[in-house]
Amino acid sequence: MEAIVVKRGEGSAIPRPGTHGSVTIKSATGASTVFETQRRAGDAGGPGVHSHPGFDETFYVVSGEWEFIVGHDTVTADAGTVVHLPRGVFHTFRSTGRVDGTLVGVAVPGGIEDFFEEAARTAHDDEAGKRHGIEFA
Repeated sequence: MEAIVVKRGEGSAIPRPGTHGSVTIKSATGASTVFETQRRAGDAGGPGVHSHPGFDETFYVVSGEWEFIVGHDTVTADAGTVVHLPRGVFHTFRSTGRVDGTLVGVAVPGGIEDFFEEAARTAHDDEAGKRHGIEFA
């Protein structure tokens, strides 16, 4: 097995019209998917409340300020914060919009990139989610 190295500015960008932004797939293997999303100041877009019983998701806040809603709890996360979301937990996240922000996510096992690609083509997260094991509330 060889190492996978994806440098700044590299990866496969996928538009996310429903969330106002895009996601860049940095690495996708069967074992995990690493992705990055960015938001400009003033853009507080994010996904609807959802869960995924088939995979865990962990986020690392690279920059900016992000708000995570996990179940009934709200967490404000700034640079250096890690948020782990076990499979099956309903959640959402968004940039607060106060400053530019970058968020890196890791989905284990991988495969979330298939959802991102279908949702970009159809602009319907709910429908794409049904086919990829993501349930929107």
